[in-house]
Amino acid sequence: MGRLLKKGKSGTAKKYCSRSKAISKLQLTLNDFRRLCILKGIYPREPNNRRKAGDRSNRPSIFYYTKDIQFLAHDPLINKFREHKTFTRKLAQVTNRRDKTSVESLKRRKPEYNLDHLVKERYPTFMDALRDIDDALSLLFLIAALPKKGLFLNASRLAGIQTLCAEFQQYIIHTRSLRKVFLSIKGIYYQAEVQGVPITWLVPYEFRQSTPKTVDLRVMATFAEFYETLIGFINFQLYRDANLAYPPKINAQNSSNVDAEAEGQDESEAANADTAQADIREFVQAAKQQAAEEGDATTPSDALLDLQAMEHLAEAHSSLQNLFQGAVFYLSRETPRGVLYFLIRAFGGQVGWDPLAATGSPFAEADSRITYQICDRPMLQHTVVGRTYLQPQWVFDSINFQKRMPVQLYAPGKELPPHLSPFVEYREGDYVPEEAKTLAQDLEEDAAERAEEVEEVKVKVVVEKKEAEVKEVEVVKKTKKQAARETMAHKKRAAQEQEEADQQAMLKSVMSKRQRYQFESRERNKKREREATETLQTRKEKIVRQQKKQGKAKGRN
Repeated sequence: MGRLLKKGKSGTAKKYCSRSKAISKLQLTLNDFRRLCILKGIYPREPNNRRKAGDRSNRPSIFYYTKDIQFLAHDPLINKFREHKTFTRKLAQVTNRRDKTSVESLKRRKPEYNLDHLVKERYPTFMDALRDIDDALSLLFLIAALPKKGLFLNASRLAGIQTLCAEFQQYIIHTRSLRKVFLSIKGIYYQAEVQGVPITWLVPYEFRQSTPKTVDLRVMATFAEFYETLIGFINFQLYRDANLAYPPKINAQNSSNVDAEAEGQDESEAANADTAQADIREFVQAAKQQAAEEGDATTPSDALLDLQAMEHLAEAHSSLQNLFQGAVFYLSRETPRGVLYFLIRAFGGQVGWDPLAATGSPFAEADSRITYQICDRPMLQHTVVGRTYLQPQWVFDSINFQKRMPVQLYAPGKELPPHLSPFVEYREGDYVPEEAKTLAQDLEEDAAERAEEVEEVKVKVVVEKKEAEVKEVEVVKKTKKQAARETMAHKKRAAQEQEEADQQAMLKSVMSKRQRYQFESRERNKKREREATETLQTRKEKIVRQQKKQGKAKGRN
């Protein structure tokens, strides 16, 4: 007979640990325990059976994995927290005694700590850190926009956060990595592609922000403490990989708006954006030369084909990065200067602004080089011949559509077209606006053209000239095969639909009353969604017909 197991020594009771027990084991205060969990990335867990995990108690409690608490017990930050607690107690004592000499001496010996080891611990590789900076960027950009009053951050830390945000934006501008942007109620969503990793973050609008009283800013400050270290490491590595000096030169007066030295950087940024493309061309030329020397130029290797395809893709990608290349913009004082500056510079354009908005504009409003002027007023009193006046939405929509939109739709005083989110993925049965269909169709056509061009490059390299008869035979064969495949696919779909209908009927026959009710409820909801979509479509068609009738009536009059 084996030994009897003691109660609470195995199973769920041993796997989980309540927060009160964890605090007692670590000998920390509740605030220090929260800070340590946030910095180490330890979060509460929900046990399958709370009664077993809580020693047969039903009182509400927060649980953690016991292994996580053991992991926290060996961190050197615990000793730093205790040293800081002792320092705070001593400082309060000498302050009450009004001993200024001792106070200054203690402040000079204030215990300090860094979080470098936590970054390496939580993110073993640089790519791991890069994939997890969405929340870090969103929080730091939020804190950078908040007023100093009410924050648990001193002025130097707040300035450091603003500098980190400006450095990251300057990297995006230099490498032209921005891909999408969307104006929402919450703020401005950006998406960039950095070393093949999509990064999405949220930036608040440039309005006067108020610190909410219902939010525990101490928790935000703790997250920001770790994110500062993380973004600092990431910025350093990104600048190092791009062969840039770190930290960059940023105007201290306008660091939050990324007003880095604007003059004279367009040429260097364009050269940096084309570096990868030039490297690929060099590789292709070297591979061709080597193949010619070996006498095998007519049958290129797979590596050469891949390099030539990469060269063509780089050229297509460069057209998006140089969307505003050669364009000169002037921003009126009523426009959001920081946002527009970042977007235009990230796609190769030059930007100037009204001196009343900020100092340091590289050119004045009367400059003859200006091609576009962004304004947000109904009508301008004075206009310049040869200059296009646009509303700010033109910049955002041009980026999302990956081409310069027609300027007639965005003239000052005109009703703007809907601003669609490039992040939405429509499912079958959803209502899709006409503008979204146009956007999706344009993007699909561009992608198809690029794919066709890449395929043509490979065909031109590998396939020699063939006779017309052979091509006709191949076309006929492909057409027959395609028709046969379509017929087979149609039969398969019909058989699959019939099989699904039979399965549903069989399932309903063996379902309980409750399961059958849930199944029928789901089907009714789907039908209701389809009917709602059809209703919206019908209303839209009716409105379009009425507008056409009104237009014809006005024409007759």
